Amino acid sequence: MDIVSYRGEGAGGGVSSALKAAFDNFGDSKSRWWFLQNNDLSYLNGDARVHPVFNLENDLVQGHYRYCNEFIWPLMHDLPQFAVFKDADRNYYREFNRKISQIQLDAGIGGKDIFIHDYQFAILPALLKNSQMSIFWHIPWPKNVPHHFSEPISELVLGMLSCAKIGFHTNEYAQNFIQFVHDFFPEYRVNCDELVIKNRKTKKLTRLLVRPLGLDLKFWKAADAKQNLSIELPDTPIILSVDRADYTKGIMQRLEMIDYFFGARPDYLGKLAFVQICQQTRPGLKAFDDYWQNCRDYAYEIEERYAVSNWKPLYWHTNPISQQELSGLYKRAQVMLVNPVRDGLNLTAKEYVASLDSPHDQNHKSGLLMLSSGAGVYDEFGDQAVDVNPNSCKDAAEALNYSLKMPTINRNNRINLMKQRLKTNSLEKWWHDFELTG
Repeated sequence: MDIVSYRGEGAGGGVSSALKAAFDNFGDSKSRWWFLQNNDLSYLNGDARVHPVFNLENDLVQGHYRYCNEFIWPLMHDLPQFAVFKDADRNYYREFNRKISQIQLDAGIGGKDIFIHDYQFAILPALLKNSQMSIFWHIPWPKNVPHHFSEPISELVLGMLSCAKIGFHTNEYAQNFIQFVHDFFPEYRVNCDELVIKNRKTKKLTRLLVRPLGLDLKFWKAADAKQNLSIELPDTPIILSVDRADYTKGIMQRLEMIDYFFGARPDYLGKLAFVQICQQTRPGLKAFDDYWQNCRDYAYEIEERYAVSNWKPLYWHTNPISQQELSGLYKRAQVMLVNPVRDGLNLTAKEYVASLDSPHDQNHKSGLLMLSSGAGVYDEFGDQAVDVNPNSCKDAAEALNYSLKMPTINRNNRINLMKQRLKTNSLEKWWHDFELTG
């Protein structure tokens, strides 16, 4: 089965690592993984070398990038106030997908199973015209699409419906998608219970799968957490967050909570600190650049307000760290704070749980996960995590205080249950669920 994804081997984030593990462990000798690298459409195959195939024009890549991130991204996260639609960028998006489809067809991709990952390639399936295709929608599907944006989103839907399978992380996203098809495509019959969509004329069936992305648990279990960390950390217990500076991730809301927490609970000053691994994302796009700068400015204000001697409230690291280092950081965190406004899944929550040692007795104090219901992973972990409301700094601060005081035995029980759920939803199972032949 060939993979098509926007980012490839070595790209930041847990998705690229998960796809790499799936490709290496479950692909066959004829499989190729197609992705964009430095404007080159490239592929990786069994010889473990990246093969550049075609260099795409920079204007085409940048126009596609804007359409994906200024228009599709905010709409899919139910944040239409951030959406910027431009006809020129829509045409770039179309041409980007058209050109990639032609290159891949010329290279013989049409004769095998194809697994397409995410919104950058939503119309690609209709262009490849292969009956053995799956697409995985890694981001949310929104509850509502403003009516004046329904036509360009319908174009994406038609592309996706060319696939035999469409994957989502949660049942909510799948039901939202079905509702959109029901509202705007009378030529399709939908079955909400069985998650099937049927073209009334051609009789073609598309099945929706609710399959949250799994982890390469062997890696996280074997990761060496004893190596020295390359980043500055406090001597106190830490509250950890790992994400990008994206308005969907709740970074500003987290800073507001940190400010409120230390203002309301000065007894914690100098006794714990927040550690945030958080990079700038999508540079060059105004909404993201402004968000990054506003968050950075607020973080400096918090530091000036509360820092004392050799301690500060927030240790913000703007460079990514390796997964090996991340494993060690996860093990050290007393609490993992994941508080997005809206997030497709959030793999860092799963990585955190996978990295913790299995607590076997009440004397072994494990970590604890604080989780917003805005994260897709809430469907798997919500009943064992501590709820955090990103829209109320007071509620979030009280939830943190509750977490810090939770008895060890309660922490351990929660982590053990979450670790069991990780085992039942492995990366291997996720991958094989999207295979169509063989």
